Amino acid sequence: MRTDRLEKLADYLENHVKDEWFDITRFASPGFAEKKCGTVGCAIGFYCTQFPEEGLRIAKIPGSTFITVCEVGEVPDYRASAISCVSRHFDITREQTKELFYNILARKTRFDVAAGIRELIRGA
Repeated sequence: MRTDRLEKLADYLENHVKDEWFDITRFASPGFAEKKCGTVGCAIGFYCTQFPEEGLRIAKIPGSTFITVCEVGEVPDYRASAISCVSRHFDITREQTKELFYNILARKTRFDVAAGIRELIRGA
């Protein structure tokens, strides 16, 4: 488990993201990467745009209107699961990834996601 990366994300969510900027249902709205006013993103969207040196990025799937998450240098496509990519990046299971970053019923706010990250780290 990459606790360093997970802690960096939890800290950022708690201390730098405004409630109105957070939307767990989408990686990023159009203009998010450019930090345009009124755009929203989820925890992974913030991680990709605020910590590009970590090597995870939001990418448009060529030939479509869909976006996904992949490692820098990977070509995004429909077969590459964002869940698998995020799991590898943080060195956690697919189930843990889905629970932390895709559970829209349990993790509605930035604080919910940060708390989930901290619980996972404590249990490691």
